[in-house]
Amino acid sequence: MALNMELQQRQTEQEKLLAQRDDVSSQLQEVNRANSRLLEQVTELGQEKDKLQQELEETRKTADKRQAMLDERAIDVGAGEVASKAVSLRDQTVLASNVCVTRVQFPEIRSFRGLSLDPHLRKLTRVCRADPPALPRSHC
Repeated sequence: MALNMELQQRQTEQEKLLAQRDDVSSQLQEVNRANSRLLEQVTELGQEKDKLQQELEETRKTADKRQAMLDERAIDVGAGEVASKAVSLRDQTVLASNVCVTRVQFPEIRSFRGLSLDPHLRKLTRVCRADPPALPRSHC
């Protein structure tokens, strides 16, 4: 009888161990499924991260191109303003030079022709005195 009792105890113990093994096996399967889902999520997140990094890089390239275009446009506008100011200054210089030459030559022409053009001479003298500030009066 003692052997039967011992055998029964061992069978009961074995059944308990088998039940525990089944529980652990079930838990292991659940953990494996959870790990698989997590691995899928991590993979998807990695792919999404890569895609976002590519979009960010493309956006940066586009922004750099736009900035370069804006810089070029600013340079063009600045150069246009400088050229316009240079043309204006050149025109003022030519006008002042012509007025000064006329002022010098006018008395000779008037005396040569015997004309009395004093009002016109006064007007030219006033124009010559109103030289642009950028020109020294030594030109007249």
